Amino acid sequence: MKQLDYKREAQNLYSNKDFYEAYEAAWNLSFNEFVKWYTDSKGKRKRNKRNYKNPFFYDSFFYNNFLITKRTDWLNQKYALNLWRFYLRTQKEPLKEFELYVAHNNPKLFCLGYKYEKVFLNKERLDFIQSNDFPSSIKKELEIWNNIFNRFEASLEAIKREFTNIESKPQEVLMTLLASFETFIFKNPNDNLRWQFAGETLSWLVAITQEKHDLKSVKVTHEELFKIYFDCVIFDRGQKLFSCAYQHILLLDYINRYVFEPGLKVTIDSKNNLIFSGSKEFNEQWSNDELRYKVNEQTYYNYGELQFAELKNENEIKFVNDNISTNNQLGNSRQLAIKQAVYDLGIRDEDLMHNALPTLDVIISFLHGIAWRKLETFENPLRELTKKGLNTYGEAIMRLIAKRKVAELVLISRKDELFNSAINAGVKCDEQEFFRFLDLFSYEGSKNILGRLSQKVSLWQKPFIQIGDFVISPFSVLTSFTGLYTISESILRNFQPQNGSRIETQLVEMYKGENWKTYEKSNNQKHGDVDVVMEDDWNIILIQLKRTTQKTNTLELHNQTSQDRTAIRQLTEAKENINTGKKIHLWYVTTAFEKINTIEEGVFRVSYQDLVNTKRYMALENLKFNSLSDFTQFVTEDTFYNIGKLNLNN
Repeated sequence: MKQLDYKREAQNLYSNKDFYEAYEAAWNLSFNEFVKWYTDSKGKRKRNKRNYKNPFFYDSFFYNNFLITKRTDWLNQKYALNLWRFYLRTQKEPLKEFELYVAHNNPKLFCLGYKYEKVFLNKERLDFIQSNDFPSSIKKELEIWNNIFNRFEASLEAIKREFTNIESKPQEVLMTLLASFETFIFKNPNDNLRWQFAGETLSWLVAITQEKHDLKSVKVTHEELFKIYFDCVIFDRGQKLFSCAYQHILLLDYINRYVFEPGLKVTIDSKNNLIFSGSKEFNEQWSNDELRYKVNEQTYYNYGELQFAELKNENEIKFVNDNISTNNQLGNSRQLAIKQAVYDLGIRDEDLMHNALPTLDVIISFLHGIAWRKLETFENPLRELTKKGLNTYGEAIMRLIAKRKVAELVLISRKDELFNSAINAGVKCDEQEFFRFLDLFSYEGSKNILGRLSQKVSLWQKPFIQIGDFVISPFSVLTSFTGLYTISESILRNFQPQNGSRIETQLVEMYKGENWKTYEKSNNQKHGDVDVVMEDDWNIILIQLKRTTQKTNTLELHNQTSQDRTAIRQLTEAKENINTGKKIHLWYVTTAFEKINTIEEGVFRVSYQDLVNTKRYMALENLKFNSLSDFTQFVTEDTFYNIGKLNLNN
């Protein structure tokens, strides 16, 4: 019988209330096929606009009356975890017999499901395990689950309690949060990881405030907002709340590490503290990835300086207000570098057209320009004061005001004022397009954020907050938009451009003049599902290209695995369909830098940016590869990265 026939027979039998026979018919499918169908792995049922849920896929009878009668070998199948997780997502109450069946026959699978679905944050589930006869290994893990759950609940209660201490007018709450963020950053401004988590903390607190109050409808003046902020800084308000929330954000990161970080060991010490011991392999890979991002960033900055020098020599650079200071010229070269990096990612103005937005050039120029000015006029002078022994943000602010007569401590501006400043800085765009851009880059937090373990975007991607007639941004967030990744990642996450094929075309165009053939998939269907092929008489490289974003935590790293597996599978299947005497190379080319220069299942992971910048490097040095073999060796030996790393160290 065909697969489709088994599926129809199963549902017909179920409709006739022959439940056991229905699932028996479906069980005739291969296990992998059954799981994909039953769990709706392709989302076909999810896309159905009707609210009707076919009870066949959600009936507890399947687990408690059918599945536990089957041999347990399915529990060790590749897709067993998918079925177990589907059960945990769809069955709101624990089914005692079935859960004991899974726990005693595969306790590792049991724990993985509870971790991936965050079931350990459900008190009823924890009590259920505690009161029943589960294996000792699960009871041992239960100690960690109870510890995490108790910390999570206590953390939320502390935040709710501290929030009540600052509850007043919406504008007072918001400005208190911004001031407490800056005060927190000032204590250790050189700790980048602390800075990142503090930004996530502020985003989280702002989301709570936005859910409680309609900030856009607030009637408030510029003077009132500034006075509230200044008073909060001087009187150090909101610090206890921010500290509690910061610890909560760290806890969320620990939870995601516990669930997703490979090789992590978690224990409880004598004082009931959780001890996280990361694997040496994972930590080294994480550090290597971080260094690759730095090397790539500096590569683009170097290229930006070359572009700037050429344009300056050709009198193509226009300096606003004739500002030819070294810092301003550096800012201009950085902006050129960022624009090139975004262009290399295959993002174009047409990706923004459906939103009726300004051009990419305008968006990058404005974001980087305003961030660079605040860095020069406020952030850098403030950092200098930390070296002079000033202990608090309030003291530093007072010193800065007295010394430089600086009155702007946080961005507070009307949309039309920001538009006029952009026009005065040489940016050319329509006013309504500019306003839509501000709206798109204004942060709106997730609903019910208190119960969430992550947030898709934060102020690091959307730096503006709107209240009343004003657009607000704390400088320690805004000045991060002087950096390449802050801008490129914000553009990727805000616009989510769909045409990823542009990077394929760009790669082909760059390498079409080499001593081998390079072509796109439209001309290589004989090679299966690949994007680009490079080949000569002796070698053939099958390439899958994926445009993706930077991974800043283990949750994002885990979420990337699905795309990684797809690319590896596509390349592996393509290789199997080729009958050739040439040496076959499988390359997974990605715009992210995680796990670059590693091999998984015979597939070599390559940086897309390294391939692009290798071509630029060769052109600048007036060099050319002799053969595809030479090029392959250059890439697999990580030559371009090693050159960049040497330049970075120097």
